[in-house]
Amino acid sequence: MSADVVTEIANLQPLRAVFRDSAFKSDADRINAEQIFREVSPHTEVKTL
Repeated sequence: MSADVVTEIANLQPLRAVFRDSAFKSDADRINAEQIFREVSPHTEVKTL
C-alpha cells in the first residue's frame, strides 16, 4: 500500500483503520503508515492484522 493511499485514508479522519499486514511491501511501509496517521489523524485507532 502506498503512502499516498494511506494519507488519503488518514485525511478522512476515521475512528478506526484496520490494515492487512500483507498489504504492505515491508515493515518500513507499515511503520510509515502508522506515522502518517499519528501526524494527520492522531485520534484514529490503527490496527494491522
